[in-house]
Parts: sequence; C-alpha cells; structure tokens
Amino acid sequence: MTPRQQRQQSDSDDDDKGKNSTVVHHTPDGAPYVICDSKESFVNPTTTTDETTITNLGERNEKTLNLDLGQSLIVRSKMKWFLVLLRLMDKLALVEWWETYFFALWKAVPLRLRRGLTFQSWSWYVKFHSYVLGRRTGLHPSQSLEYHALTTIIWWSRFFPVTPQRIRFSLSQLSVCTPAIKGEAVFSVEEIQEDQKQYLLEGEKMTIPQEQMEHCTVRGLLLNRKRKNNDESNDHTLFWIYGGAYLGGDSEGNAPAATYVGKETDAAQVFIPTSRLAPEATMDDVLWDIVLAYQWICRRMKKKEGSTKITLAGVSSGGALTVRLMQLIAEYQRGETLLPSYVASILPECYMPHGAVMLGPYVDYTKEKKGSFLHHPRLDLIVTEAVQENGLPYLETFIPKHGSRKDYSPVYRSMKGLPPMLVLISEHEAVYDMAMELVNRARADQVLVTVGVW
Repeated sequence: MTPRQQRQQSDSDDDDKGKNSTVVHHTPDGAPYVICDSKESFVNPTTTTDETTITNLGERNEKTLNLDLGQSLIVRSKMKWFLVLLRLMDKLALVEWWETYFFALWKAVPLRLRRGLTFQSWSWYVKFHSYVLGRRTGLHPSQSLEYHALTTIIWWSRFFPVTPQRIRFSLSQLSVCTPAIKGEAVFSVEEIQEDQKQYLLEGEKMTIPQEQMEHCTVRGLLLNRKRKNNDESNDHTLFWIYGGAYLGGDSEGNAPAATYVGKETDAAQVFIPTSRLAPEATMDDVLWDIVLAYQWICRRMKKKEGSTKITLAGVSSGGALTVRLMQLIAEYQRGETLLPSYVASILPECYMPHGAVMLGPYVDYTKEKKGSFLHHPRLDLIVTEAVQENGLPYLETFIPKHGSRKDYSPVYRSMKGLPPMLVLISEHEAVYDMAMELVNRARADQVLVTVGVW
C-alpha cells in the first residue's frame, strides 16, 4: 500500500472510528501495526500486562524472535576475545588508512553506475541466499527473502569497530542502495550554497556569535517540483533533516527517500539542509546550522512562493533536531531562555511549521542507558552494541559544558505550543522507549500526536 493509499485508508478509518482512537492493523502474515491518535498516554495494545515493562518485552522478544541469524555459536556477548581480535586486526592491517582511498574511489564512480553494480550484485546474492539459507536468518520467518538476505549481511556489523568515517560512508551510500525512484523525474535538483553573513549583519538586525562567524553559509539540496499548467500539487515545503547519531549523514544519501516522501505528499519542494557532524562539531553548532537553514527556507518561501506552509521530517537524530527546532521556536515566542542562547538572533523570521514527522527519534542523551536503549541493541540492525560502544563516548564532547545532557535532550524539554506530530517506530528499535516517552510528554502538553508502531 502506498503512502497515498494509506492516507486515504486512514481518512476512511477516521470516518468509521472517529478521532482519539487506537487501531491495530495486520499485515498478510499477521504482524501487527498500531496507529494511535489518542490524547492519552500511549499503551501498546499488542503487549500483555506482564510485558508493559521494557525488560519483560525484551524477554518476550528473546523467546519469540530468531536472534543471531538463528544460530548460537557466534554470539557477541559470549565472544569478547573475538571482538578484541577484530580490533587488533583492524589496527594491524591499517584498515582506517586504506579504506579512506577506497571510499573516495567508489564515490568518484557515477551514481548510475554505482547503482547498477550494486543492484546486479544484490540480485545474484539474494538468489544464492534464497537457495542456501532461505528464511532462516531474519528475526522472523514471515519476512521477505530480501529481508533475510539483508539481515545476514548487516548482522555482522555489530562485531566490527565503528568509526565516524565508516558511518559517514555507509549513510552516504543510501542513494546507491535505493532503487531509482520514478519521483526523481518530478523534481529538479538545485545544490544550495548561500552565504547569509551579509544579510544577517545588514543594519545590525541580527547578531552572529563569534564561534559561528565562519559558519553562516546555508548548504543542502533543494528539490523543486516541475510544475505543469494543470499541476494541482500543494504549495507546502518538506524540510528533511537526516540522521546518523550526529556522526554521519548527508543530503545526497537522503535525497531518494526525501524525494519519495515529497512526491507522495505532493510537496512543492523538498529541502535537505547540510549540518556539521561530531566529533568536529558540537550540538550548538548543529542547532545553529539547522535553525539558519530553516530561517533561510522561511524567508525564501515568503518571498518567492507566497506560502508559509512547511512540514518537518526527521530520521533518528534528525528526528530529535526536528523536535528541538520546534521547541526553540516555541521557547522564543514565549520569551524563555534558549539553549544555545545565541540562536535567538535568527529566530524572529522562523515561523512554526504546520506539523512534523519523526522516524525513530533519538531524543534522550542522558548518560544512563535504560529501557529499550539498554535491552534492544541486540534486536536493532542499525543501533547495535558496536554503534553504542563506539558512538556514545562522542557525546562527552558533543554536548557543550554550559548545558547538561538532560538540558539538551528534547524529550525532557517543554512541548507546549508545538504543532501536530507523527512518530513512527518499531518496538524492536533501541530508541523505542525514548520515542514513547516523547509521545506521552507531548500529549501531556496538549500536543496532538499520532503514533505508528510496528
């Protein structure tokens, strides 16, 4: 079912059941998908009373899911020596040195050729995997052969050292691993690189903090819909914030996914801003980049499009930045102290978006790992034990010293005045618990939140 068909189905469900409801849909293989637009705290109707705590839910998953590719010989928690050996081999073979040249060489290959090579190799691999292993390696046998084949590859990443360079390369290749989308022909691509320093300093209307004086250029990809005379597309803009645990992610890698969503939602344009990454940058730097980019698109829309309708969309850490951007706008409008305080100079021209979508938002940066963030990395194919062990230490320097981890965590800040939100999550994700906490806190602050849970 396409997103457009889902919207139509959702409208039909609303007519039948009304608002403020929780509905459980089932896929052909029986897997549940929960849609909840209640104003009350979210309670997953697919879990029993004994499974309401994340520990019990984790125990259920241990019993019902096919973990570790369906075998018990190679289990990460039982093979500390293997992890040490891999790290030693990684150092001795100078992998970090030569992989830099391999990554650069691969990126130099035209995108169409990279896609062709990738999908031809994938086709051969899936056929081989289907013949040899079939549906024995994924979390559940009901999933597709492609899913099981992908699981067999990705599962091994939890053993290898994770570095910012490897995260950035992997996420940059999302555009290679995504099939060419018909919607790509609907949008023209414009690479944005506009220095805003002169505008910000004109007439001393705004103040640029010294640490951001050399970072006043808005960068990213702007996808403009190719309009026809009878084009009835909406006049709204999709503002897409990519994720990557603040260590990786880029506009090019996210372009296919953002294009698809923009096409299905009839967006007039899609903007994917580029923001700085850790460990080179801090959270303040990233927030400055995002707010500056949002201010730029707000001014552009008022001037050129005559519309102020913007929808935010964020993935993982991008989902957190989506919430944080809206919180900064709301806090500024209420006259509250901001974090960082200097973004106040560029917020006057930022208006509240019409709504926001968050996919697996990573919104809690407190030091203690708890709930699903503690128990679910073994289930999560992306936020694995290796990602946590190698990535979380970067938060020590990424979070500025003038604010605590809790202060910078969107889930613990006020949600008052935020527009309607949609949170999409799987109960097997490491960030499931914090996403549900975000939903419940937002609802407590009278924010309309729709939840979709696999």
